[in-house]
Amino acid sequence: MPSKVESYGLQNLFKGCSSLKYPPKMPKKKVGFYGCYGMFEGCTSLLEAPELPATSIDSGAYGYMFLHCTSLKQAPELPAIGLSTECYKGMFHSCTSLVKAMDILPA
Repeated sequence: MPSKVESYGLQNLFKGCSSLKYPPKMPKKKVGFYGCYGMFEGCTSLLEAPELPATSIDSGAYGYMFLHCTSLKQAPELPAIGLSTECYKGMFHSCTSLVKAMDILPA
């Protein structure tokens, strides 16, 4: 996996993949403008979120990333310290099984 996701790079990549249970590894440094927006939207069988190690994320980068991921029980840690407008907007919207949020938001 490259160290950076370009703007719109992985947007809606797995949208509607209702049988996806385990996510791929994610970039380690930067996520561009809307880079992972809606990436797992509608992945109703997703059991765990990927580790999200990026330390700098642009506007909308993780927006609605897990929308309607109804089997997701635990949110990943969000270590980013360089945040932009609406970078986490609606990230866990309609995650009806979510029982544990991240421990800390360093930003």
